[in-house]
Amino acid sequence: MKTILISTFAAALLLLAGCASPAPDPRLTLAPGLKGKIRVEPLVVRVNDRGVTDARLVVHNTDAGKTRAFEYRVRWADGRGFPIDTVTGNWSRFAVPPGAAHTLSVTGPSPSAAGFNIYLRMAEN
Repeated sequence: MKTILISTFAAALLLLAGCASPAPDPRLTLAPGLKGKIRVEPLVVRVNDRGVTDARLVVHNTDAGKTRAFEYRVRWADGRGFPIDTVTGNWSRFAVPPGAAHTLSVTGPSPSAAGFNIYLRMAEN
C-alpha cells in the first residue's frame, strides 16, 4: 500500500512539473506592456572562439494583423559586475510583421564582458 501511495504521489509531481512554465531568464527584462503581444524563445548563449559571449533572442509578434515596432538595449558587465559602456547600451529599434519573428543577435564588447541584461519594450514614437 505504501509503495502504491508513493508511486501515485511521484506520478502526480511529474505531471505537475510538466505543466509548469519555465522560469523566466533573469538576463531578459520585458516591459509590462509586452504581455500578450509577443512570445520570446529562450535565450541562446555561447562563448565564441574569441572568448566573447554571444547571445541570441527570437521575438515573435503574436498579433495576426499588426506590425509592431520594438526597442531593445543590452547592458554588459565585467566579471565583478561593473558596467561596460557600449553602443548596445543605447536603444535600437526593430519591427516585426504580424505573426512573424525577429532574431536579435548580440556579441559582448570583449572577453571581459562576463554578464549582460537585455531590455525589450514597445518602440516609442
